[in-house]
Amino acid sequence: MAAATSIADQQLVTKRAQLVFQILVLALLLGLLANYKGASQVTKIRQVRATGTLHLAALPIDNGKTSSAALINSVAYLRIVWPALVFGVLISAAARTSLWGTPLYKIFDGSKVRDQLAAVLAGAPLMLCSCCAAPIFAAVYQRTRKVAPALGLTLASPSLNPAALTLSFILFPWRIATARLAMALLLVLAGCIV
Repeated sequence: MAAATSIADQQLVTKRAQLVFQILVLALLLGLLANYKGASQVTKIRQVRATGTLHLAALPIDNGKTSSAALINSVAYLRIVWPALVFGVLISAAARTSLWGTPLYKIFDGSKVRDQLAAVLAGAPLMLCSCCAAPIFAAVYQRTRKVAPALGLTLASPSLNPAALTLSFILFPWRIATARLAMALLLVLAGCIV
């Protein structure tokens, strides 16, 4: 009997250690993402406030009629977004592996409104574009088996991006920026409910 209790205690300690490690890895990824995205976005917001205009790096586009134009354009785009895409893939992998024994399903196991609010709160701070947030959809859906919160989280990341919303309110008239925010909230909170 004592041996069985000892094995159970050891398994509990191992599970707790794994959980702490997994949470630390996920927190590290999210912290690095916040540093990467946050620092660049704060710089961009300061520039826009100082100049009143938004200057973006030009994406070289091959308008030629060659068969390789699509490949050249894709490579040019990936040169710009690859860090964010790597974060999306790593966060997805962390969610898939680290949440096996953790109760993610409990976060998205309430009413539809609660599920969507949790999705908004989880997705907006990621500040990933839609292509970089796409891998996270599969990970959240795999763990919850619910389309609405997985889609809500994936759409909240680009549409409720705090930096993009801030730039909207700086660059556009108040009513246009408010309409953009309202449409994003409507999309994420109501449009994703299936």
